[in-house]
Amino acid sequence: MTKKKNSLLKHLFSYVLLFAVLFLVANLLMTFIFSSEQIHEESMEPNFTEGDRVLSFRLSKINRGDVIIFKAPNKSNKYYIKRVIGIPGDDISYRKDQLYINGEHQKENYLKDFQSSQQHQSNFTKSFTLKKLLDVDAVPNDKYFVLGDNRSISEDSRTYGFISRSSIVGVVFIRFWPIGHFKIY
Repeated sequence: MTKKKNSLLKHLFSYVLLFAVLFLVANLLMTFIFSSEQIHEESMEPNFTEGDRVLSFRLSKINRGDVIIFKAPNKSNKYYIKRVIGIPGDDISYRKDQLYINGEHQKENYLKDFQSSQQHQSNFTKSFTLKKLLDVDAVPNDKYFVLGDNRSISEDSRTYGFISRSSIVGVVFIRFWPIGHFKIY
């Protein structure tokens, strides 16, 4: 009977140890590699809606067009989700609802559905240049210019300026909730 008890205790201990290691690995991954966030705003509609849950990759290179999670520069303990429009060195302007980066017109296919539903507005995105908006010619080093997809209500770089690299939590790569809207980016 003692051998059976010892064997059972060894198996039980090995399972407890396995779960402890898995828990530790999962916590390390979520602390240093990934971040899970819930959307609490409407500024990215219709692409992301309030209540959506996303995973972001903390170590990702940031590219134009990426959707990022970052610490809100104008509110403590709050995070925003926005789209990167300008990367360091970019000259950005909007004219007649068209995005221009370094003088070249850019298509914003992620806005098509929303723009067509907003046809009653004369401009979906009001015209601006970086010079008039933030008194610079280009996005500074280690900074990013971000906009919400729902431009008419979004607080973004037009409101609070550039986002520093150090405030970025990660680049969104999966929307996992609600399950019916699961998408890999």
